[in-house]
Amino acid sequence: MIALHSSINVTTPVDSIRPYTSILLQRLTNDNRITNVTSMNSSDQYYVDTYSEESLKEMETEQSYSSHHLNYTWVVQHFKQGTMLPEKYRLSINTGNDTGSYFLYQPSGGWGNQRLILRWAIMVANCLNRTLVLPPVAPHSDLYKGFNKFGSQSIVHMGQVLNLDILGSRLSAGLKVHIGDMNSYRNVLPHLPRKNFDRPEYLIYTEPMLRKFFKNEESPILFWKKSSMWKCCYTDDNEYYRFLNRGIVFNKYLVDFAKSAVEEVLKSQFNSIHFRRGDSAYHERKSIESYVTVHPLLRFKKQLPLYIATDQQDHSIFDPLVKRYNFKKLVFTNDVFNKFYQPMHEVIPLAMHGSFLGFLDQIVCALSLKWTGSRHSTFSYAIAALRGSKEFTLQIPLKYHFLPRNARNTESNRRA
Repeated sequence: MIALHSSINVTTPVDSIRPYTSILLQRLTNDNRITNVTSMNSSDQYYVDTYSEESLKEMETEQSYSSHHLNYTWVVQHFKQGTMLPEKYRLSINTGNDTGSYFLYQPSGGWGNQRLILRWAIMVANCLNRTLVLPPVAPHSDLYKGFNKFGSQSIVHMGQVLNLDILGSRLSAGLKVHIGDMNSYRNVLPHLPRKNFDRPEYLIYTEPMLRKFFKNEESPILFWKKSSMWKCCYTDDNEYYRFLNRGIVFNKYLVDFAKSAVEEVLKSQFNSIHFRRGDSAYHERKSIESYVTVHPLLRFKKQLPLYIATDQQDHSIFDPLVKRYNFKKLVFTNDVFNKFYQPMHEVIPLAMHGSFLGFLDQIVCALSLKWTGSRHSTFSYAIAALRGSKEFTLQIPLKYHFLPRNARNTESNRRA
């Protein structure tokens, strides 16, 4: 078994978490996910993601993998398991049995943007102490109008992509998952009164502003529609921000599949890059020569395989890495997943195949020993969050961190 980069390893000092998130601590304690809450003080080196020994063993068992022989039957069965949604996360569409206070929101864009919007949605749901109802995951689209055009045959539910248990640990009032397209999502629980909110583009909320503005909102369902979620709010507590961001991780089925494929194909440690060619007008993406002037790629061990996640169809652009910079072996997405991905077609909607390859790309990049990405790319930003380090984010000027304009000048974010 090869040694892989350790991801999903957040360390958030408890005394830096905002006061209202004590609800999260109590929630985790009740679930036996953390210990020693009553005895901790400001001097304790205690972290929110420190689990009890029993819970840690259970999570390691869930997230562990063996070197499977990735045959057709195993892959199909594996991903069919991933489509199942635990009953505790289900939200009925038409029955009158569901009551409570819910927050719904409009996603848009590709997975990188959907992930960023989810992060802001968690923040809003916690501020308002509402249960977050997760929308579907859809293929890349132009803004929210394109997102809403995808029918139920072209989307997957959030549980097929993310680890809901870890995500739920970041939410004070828990989460529910909607199964269906955006048309049915916008109309869930029709028996309950709802408030549809369209945030003015110029208005960016701080956490106190959110609580003040919505403190008298009694509608059981609050839906932020259209483009309301994009750069809608921010926190000046950087540790809390990281705590939320690191809770958005892929589920065990995707991670297990990616790890097993890497183990079987690469058979060694490796490094990786994300090279986004779609926005090639940016200087760093015009050529490999310009890319290496911006990123620390030449400090990678060149005898190790270099995994390249890219939207560039013509791979000859990467030839200089071998011919000029002496990298021994270049590995692309299809080199690792091509012979394993075909059986997934039985389970994953055709429209989502490209998105799932992107998920696998992100996991592989998160597992590599060293990695660097592309500026301006939400895809790279998601990989940086999975790796849980500053190695890439420190290379990006603050204005490219996908924060609302108001947040860019705060001291805590300047140190991020």
